[in-house]
Parts: sequence; C-alpha cells; structure tokens
Amino acid sequence: MMIEEMKLQLIYRAYYPISITLSLITNILLLFIMKTTRSALLKDMQYYLLNTAICEILVSASTFLAQCRPVANKSTLAVFCYGPCKHFGPNTCFFMFALVQASVVAASFSILLSFYYRYRLLQVHVKNARSHKKTIAIFSLLPTSMLIFQLFTESDFAIVEAETRALHPNYDYTNNSLIGFSNTKGVGGTISQISISLGVYSAPFIALYYKRKINKVITSNTSIQRIPVAYCKQLINGLLLQTMVPFVVYIPPFTYVLVSQFTDHSSLYAEYLLNTLGSFTAFINPLLTFYYVLPYRRALCKRVFKYFPSVSEEGTDITTYPATTNFHRRNTATTKV
Repeated sequence: MMIEEMKLQLIYRAYYPISITLSLITNILLLFIMKTTRSALLKDMQYYLLNTAICEILVSASTFLAQCRPVANKSTLAVFCYGPCKHFGPNTCFFMFALVQASVVAASFSILLSFYYRYRLLQVHVKNARSHKKTIAIFSLLPTSMLIFQLFTESDFAIVEAETRALHPNYDYTNNSLIGFSNTKGVGGTISQISISLGVYSAPFIALYYKRKINKVITSNTSIQRIPVAYCKQLINGLLLQTMVPFVVYIPPFTYVLVSQFTDHSSLYAEYLLNTLGSFTAFINPLLTFYYVLPYRRALCKRVFKYFPSVSEEGTDITTYPATTNFHRRNTATTKV
C-alpha cells in the first residue's frame, strides 16, 4: 500500500464518523423544528422539506456504511469500500455504493421539487395532500430507476479486480472490499452513467430556470390575495444555494471519473474526494434550510438558542404585499410567523 493511500485512509476514517454525526444532528433537529412549528406559510411546503431531509439522511447513512472510492479503469469501474459494509460481503458493498449514487441524485431532485412546488403554488393553489405525494413519487422515478440499472449492470468482481491489479498494483487490496462494474461501456452501464449525469449536471440549470420564473411571478403578480414576498425570496435563494452546493463540490470529481475512463489517467486524491464531497451536503443543506426558511429560523432562535444572548430573532420578519397594490412600498405589512 502506498504511503499516500495510508494517510488518506486515516484522514477519511476520522471524517466519516464526524460527517454522519453532524448530518444526523442537523437533520433530526430540522425534523423536530418542522414537527413543532406551525406556520400557514409552510403547511404544504413541509412535505417537500421533509422529503429533502429524509434524502439527506439516506445520503449520509449510505456514505458512512460504504466509505467507497471509485477507480476508473479502461473497461471497468472498480470501487474500493472500506466502511462497515465490507464486513457483510461484496454484494452488500455493491448495493450500498449504488444507493449512495441514487440518494445523492434523489436529494438534488428533492430540492428541485421544492422549486417546482413553489412555482405551482404561486400559479395555482395546490393544497391536496395526495397531489403532493403523487408529485414526490413521480420525481422519485429517476433516482429509483438509476438504482435499479446500477444493480443490474454487469458486475463480475473477478474481472474488475484483475484489471485493477494490473493498472494499480500498489493499491491496498487487503483492507478494502473491491467491487465494481465489469463493463462500463455496455447498455446497463451507459444508461446508469447517463442517469447520474442528468441528475448531477441538469439540477443547477433547472433551479435557475424556476428561480427566474418565480421572480417574474412575484414582481408582476396581481392575482394572488396576499404574497409573503420577503419569505418567498428568502426561500428561493436558499433552495438555489442548496442546488448549487452539490454543483460546486460534486461535479468536478464526478467529471474526473467520467474523463478518466477515456484517458486512463488516475488520481488517488480525486478518487477519495468524490464520495466525500457527496456526503458534504448532507449536513450543509439543513443549516441552509434553517437560515433561509424564516419561520424555522425564528423557531430555532426561540427554542434552541434562547440561552445565547448573542443570537437574536432579528431578520425573521416577513413583509407581505396586498395584490391590488402591485407591490408598492407604501402598502406593505410586516408580520412574524
């Protein structure tokens, strides 16, 4: 085993327990605030925020259990897993790796779903709980199908190991469970990679598209009785930032894996970085939700930080505009939720 690989394993073995602990604390705290906070503005939006929180918990849990790093070869994709899953056999690690990829895309799409719902709410009043569940189920089709395609992609571990040992003889094959896809250029592997690419690369552009449409509705609205403008803009900015964080931290190493399959170039640091950055958003997104969803920020300050005098409730006011005024400043009202 190379010295660099040994050092990286020590670093990431310390990182993953910290990562899942932070993720569980922030997401469970968010679920608690969601459960105990009553706000008319979030009555239906909670379905979508809950969906995102569940996806982020799934991301952190699967990433911790797998602790894997992909290694692109000429015709195969090897995956070294050194997490708890290695004690349950390679098939368990293979499933966990597929679940990591699917859950990351599901988390990204859940944020896009919040964008879509917010836009629909400004256009039409959607208050049927069944319609929310139906919409969430439809948006779950891509990550679910991606998971299925990965599980049924050719995965002869012996072929993967033989090519990996030939190209990377100095890697650690003793303390890791080696799995992977034996034919990445086959039909199943191609469909799987296209699905992941769509989920990773398209999310920021879809988010920007809906942000533009929502801002257009807000600035030109004359039909909705009462729109909480500041709340809506804060929420949309938060959702956009949540979408852009995976774009910034996940796309570079993911692009490296795709490119390395054609160039035969490998980088140990990039291999370790891919799975790590995927789990980074699992504890960042709940913090962004607390900050940008004003009722939750107010509830957090009131219930959790009430013993800290430096944390105030300032900035949690919500400005609303009556519809007939076309949003002139002289007809505003400020409320707290």
